[in-house]
Formats: sequence, C-alpha cells, structure tokens
Amino acid sequence: MFLLDMSNPLTLLLMLFATVLLIFLAQEIKKSYVAAIPLVAYLLILVMHVAQFTTLSEDLRYMSETLSRCIAIDFVFILISFFSYLWVDDIEAKAAVRAAYEHDGPVYMRFGRLAVPVINDREDYKFELGKGVVLREGKDLTIVATGLPVSNCLEAAEKLAADGIDAKVINIHTIKPLDEELIVEAAKATGKVVTVEEHSVIGGLGSAVCDVLSEKAPTQVMKIGINDTYGESGPALELIAKYGLDTESIYQKIKAFV
Repeated sequence: MFLLDMSNPLTLLLMLFATVLLIFLAQEIKKSYVAAIPLVAYLLILVMHVAQFTTLSEDLRYMSETLSRCIAIDFVFILISFFSYLWVDDIEAKAAVRAAYEHDGPVYMRFGRLAVPVINDREDYKFELGKGVVLREGKDLTIVATGLPVSNCLEAAEKLAADGIDAKVINIHTIKPLDEELIVEAAKATGKVVTVEEHSVIGGLGSAVCDVLSEKAPTQVMKIGINDTYGESGPALELIAKYGLDTESIYQKIKAFV
C-alpha cells in the first residue's frame, strides 16, 4: 500500500520540491509544449522511483539502496533541466526555427548550449532571415557578432564606453544570406569593424564581412574568433576564456585595435 509519512522531513521536502516544479512546468507548457518534454519526463521518472521506494515489501528491501541512488540521479537531471530552461534566451532560437520551417530550401542552424542573458525580449524585436539586428548604436566603431559572444560584446561595449569609445553592436544571426546593406552602412558610418564569433576566423562571419567590405566599402577589420588551430574539449566557460571570447578579452582586443 502506498503511504506517505508526513512526519518525515524528506517527504515534506519532496512535496515542496514537486510543487515548485509543477508551477514552473505550467509556465513552460504555456511557452512551449516541446520545451517542457524533458522536464515532464524527469518528473515522471522521479515519481515512479519514489513510489517504488515507498512501497517496497520486506523481501525487496535490498533494492532500497539502488532506488535511493536512482532518486538522487533523477533530482540531478531535473535540476539541470530546470536551470537550463530558466536562464537560456530562447526567443531568437524559437524565431529562427520558425523561420527555417517557413523557408523554402535547405537551412543549417547552429545552437550553443551555454546559458546566456536575455537580449531579445523587446516588444519591437523581429526575426527575419538575412537581416541583422542593431543592439547598440555607436559612432567610433562597429562590432558585428553572432551567436554566444553577442552578449559578451554588449558588455565589452559598455566597458569601452567608460573609456570614451562609442561602439555600435550588431547581431548577425544569419551568415548566409548576410545583411550586406546594414554592414556596409555601419562600416561607412564608423570607419572600423570588429567581427566576433565562436567559430574559426577562416570561412565564418569574419570572412563573409571582409568579402563584402573589400568590394563595397574598404574598411579596416579585425576578426575575433578561433584562430587556425585545433579545437579542444573542456568546460565551456574556460574554453571561451582561453580562446579570447570572454568579455574582458574582447574589450582588451578592441581597445588595442582602436
């Protein structure tokens, strides 16, 4: 028979945690049924393991240790799922997937896994294939970024502003087709361009921007990204710092360039 001992602090903690999860789950389902699937799955598995643990008969008590470990693992996966949904800016990702679905032709999309600050929650935000988004106006130089480093570039621009350097920041979410008009216009207005990407500096955003500017508006350009070297595996934040894509590295490189 399934019984919950309400005098047990662990039982009360489980119920409190389940309540918080259910509230959060309700919010996730409102935003996206697909996004809520992993959390639902982990929650159901946790409930199943807790039920098995609390209803073990005497002859199956030897399984209690195994089920306890399963419950602990369930909690870990739920926490991972919880915090990844809580902090990831999925606004542009959802819009990109929708645009790719509506596009007539093949599409390649690249997603990062790190949690990043929300930067696209403005009411006037609009995602359009081949159209960049100006996140910050400036007159001294233009920072053209894509993907994960965009938020770092915004932070670097604020640090540059404290030094009297006014940087324009453009988010280029679509490499091909590239928003040539916006890039050329910004280059002519500011005179210098810096590209930032979590990608090789060869054959990526930097190369695409240089191709356009060399033809239509010759401009001094600095490319920040992964140089011609083999990549490594490791903690994401440590790798970003090692390859100079963190806020401080971007700030120092641009300051020296200007």
